[in-house]
Amino acid sequence: MTEKAARTKLNSLAGEVTTLLGGDAYLMYATSTREPQNIFGAQVALDVLPFISEELKSIGKVKKLVVFIHTNGGDLNAPWPIVSLLREYCDKLCVVVLERALSAGTLITISADEIVMGPDSFLSPVDPQAQVQINGQKRGIEVEDVTGYIEFAKTKVGLTSGAGLERAF
Repeated sequence: MTEKAARTKLNSLAGEVTTLLGGDAYLMYATSTREPQNIFGAQVALDVLPFISEELKSIGKVKKLVVFIHTNGGDLNAPWPIVSLLREYCDKLCVVVLERALSAGTLITISADEIVMGPDSFLSPVDPQAQVQINGQKRGIEVEDVTGYIEFAKTKVGLTSGAGLERAF
């Protein structure tokens, strides 16, 4: 099957699902979930806002918008503006999870009025991460890293309060 034929079939199926859900229009939001993520990955990010805005303007305001989502997540600053933009163009928001909506995708999904998932679809905990410079190298740091460090300082080192714990943090 050619890419054009596959795209036509996908659009047809999405249209049928949207009709079954009582939706007036649909939007697909998928990011790459190929491994390794640092090479092939595409994440939920704010740079998608102009594209979503353009699509929504072409659709216009509708009663019920169905968003199909498939993502490993991404920037946790992106879901709020993405959802705010989506809600400007619909009275009711329905999200259909195509296999996975992780982290930032989970936040987009749980903002919906209606969530549709199959038996193999899944959401995830939201895992905030930040990039920090350590000795001139960019490194990712997760909430679990910070929490584990504080727990270590309290239980293993014995810093329970005061200046010592404050300095360690």
